[in-house]
Amino acid sequence: MRAVSRYLERSPAGGRALFAPSSAGVLCVVVIPVLAEMAVLPQTLESLAANPWEEAASALVVAVVNHAPETPPEERGENVRTLRWLGDKIRRSDGEGGVSLGGGRLRLALVDAASPGLELAAGEGVGTARRIGLDLGLRVLHDNGCVEGPLISLDADTLVEPGYLRAIRGHFEDPAAWGAVAAYRHPVEGTPEARAAILAYETYLRCHVLGLRFAGSPYAFPTIGSTIACRGTAYAAVSGMPARRAGEDFYFLQKLAKTGGVDCLFTTAVHPSPRVSRRTPFGTGRAVAGFLSGEPGARPYPAECYRVLRSWLSAVRAEPGLPGRDLLRAARGVDLALGDYLEGARFEAAWDSLRRQAPSREALLAQFHRWFDAFRTLRLIRVLRDRAGPPECAFTAARRLLETAGMACASLEWDRMESDLDARAQLLERLRSLEAWLPSDP
Repeated sequence: MRAVSRYLERSPAGGRALFAPSSAGVLCVVVIPVLAEMAVLPQTLESLAANPWEEAASALVVAVVNHAPETPPEERGENVRTLRWLGDKIRRSDGEGGVSLGGGRLRLALVDAASPGLELAAGEGVGTARRIGLDLGLRVLHDNGCVEGPLISLDADTLVEPGYLRAIRGHFEDPAAWGAVAAYRHPVEGTPEARAAILAYETYLRCHVLGLRFAGSPYAFPTIGSTIACRGTAYAAVSGMPARRAGEDFYFLQKLAKTGGVDCLFTTAVHPSPRVSRRTPFGTGRAVAGFLSGEPGARPYPAECYRVLRSWLSAVRAEPGLPGRDLLRAARGVDLALGDYLEGARFEAAWDSLRRQAPSREALLAQFHRWFDAFRTLRLIRVLRDRAGPPECAFTAARRLLETAGMACASLEWDRMESDLDARAQLLERLRSLEAWLPSDP
């Protein structure tokens, strides 16, 4: 409680406050950043309200309506309408704090980060909005004496399943749980072009996580903002959500992984919209928009990248007693580009410092993975990809990765993959079925 109290003293949420009938009895908080989302927000809230009331009654859903000074006038106007709509809903809540939505009820709260004097600063975006809502949610948990309860990050265009709240609450009943990501499934729908775009993008996402699992990386989880949950104490321990315009989910999960771990939660799933969006420089909306406009899109990582990473991580685990210069020599034996990358990152000095300070082999390896974190791992993979020659399409890359991991799928119609959306959909379903696959140690 003290650590949470100290964090809250430093995080006043910019003078913004929750508008809610009551927060009594709240044991978990779901935070949704909202920017011009009236076309999708009601459906997302209705999907949350479809959870049984015995679960929804102890969950507070916080909508953070936000924009910055540079936000286009039409989006600012839609935010005004959203504030009015949410405010009217909340004012009509019943005696238990429930708001009627669809066929169910939900405890709903509003944070105004859009009105004059409350809007975000220039250049701020979704990371700041998430942080404001999560900070205020943490205060609710603190005031209710349940800082071990979950803080959940969702998006306004992401539907959840009827067992969503129970699955997340149940996960955090385990005292060892710290951070988690829920399974995800983008709906594959729309025009053939739209279907092709989301099939390619989700295939790319899943191959990357599968490759990291094959390599034995502790950072083998998707980094999608609408999948994240953590304990209130974990949130405070990592100093909250990074206030970034994009990529806040990646860096927040990296912090959770370094301090207590990130579990993959397969007992429920979220369903993010595959809609077009250019608000952030990367992510689903940007990738789909790029694909539809003929841009190259997300370039897949060849299977060789993950083979090199696997060999490198195996070398460190096998010989943690070696000095840095010898491990660097071993890295060059694996791949010259790996050796160059580690030399540029000053691995030798970093490793020797870790060896001097670590009291045990286990502590040394844990410290190594804090140094060779998700960011350094991704940078290495991109270096290896850029030196691998002409890019492969997502489906060729997927086939080579499955073969490298010893999971060749002869039943898939690989020869039709380039031109047949049904064949691509079969591949994606296969990759989805493998999301809980964990290989033996490399």
